[in-house]
Amino acid sequence: MHNISFTIRWVSSSIGLLFVAAFACAQWTDESNALFQSGNQATVREDFEQAIDYYQQAAEQVTSSSIFHNLGVAHYKLNDVGKSVYYLEHAKLLDFWGTDTQNVLNYIREEQQLRYLDLRLLERLGGAIPKLYWAVLFTITFWAALFMWIYLYLLGNRKAVYRDVASIITAVFLFAGVAYYGARQLEDIGVLIPNETPLHVAPSSDSEVFISLRGGELSRLVKSFNEYIFIETPEGIRGWVAQEHFWLIKR
Repeated sequence: MHNISFTIRWVSSSIGLLFVAAFACAQWTDESNALFQSGNQATVREDFEQAIDYYQQAAEQVTSSSIFHNLGVAHYKLNDVGKSVYYLEHAKLLDFWGTDTQNVLNYIREEQQLRYLDLRLLERLGGAIPKLYWAVLFTITFWAALFMWIYLYLLGNRKAVYRDVASIITAVFLFAGVAYYGARQLEDIGVLIPNETPLHVAPSSDSEVFISLRGGELSRLVKSFNEYIFIETPEGIRGWVAQEHFWLIKR
């Protein structure tokens, strides 16, 4: 039992340390903080273009949900809905369990009557926690399961309690692998940037436009060709948009 308890403690501590290391972002500096505060002051003055410039400079130095949240709000004040949703979605990923950014996104979607993109089952599972959590859990449980099965069969110790622990760890490993696959599928979701985005029937600017999509709506990337991307809208409509009109959400 000593060996098994040691293994469990080792796995738990390793997961914790890796989580801390994985989410250790670049530290705020005096310069990045000054830029952020300047952006806040410009926002108070309602000089949103200047605020965006300050926030973007700050974002080049430090990764922060606060910066991207404020970028999203500033863009919305300029009626740039697509970029607003894009930056707010990015901020939501950085502050995964926070509610402020999600509340702003809900308000924008309601006010702009933006449609929600229905997530598939594996995407919902993968999006339950940050993708990196699944990756770390998958890696740790893989090595822990390998150690346990080697301990059981190569070293000849086949006690029932050890088999149970090995089976549980293996089950968690398989579950994390499936969830991580679902999280990877979320990487194909992006935001339509222009307020009016033409959806073409072919990957060419000369091709017929059969519908115009609203900026800020989430869509799913299906495939790409040259400078065009084939997407699927929340209503299931498929077509081609210019690559610069569709920004994948950074995950």
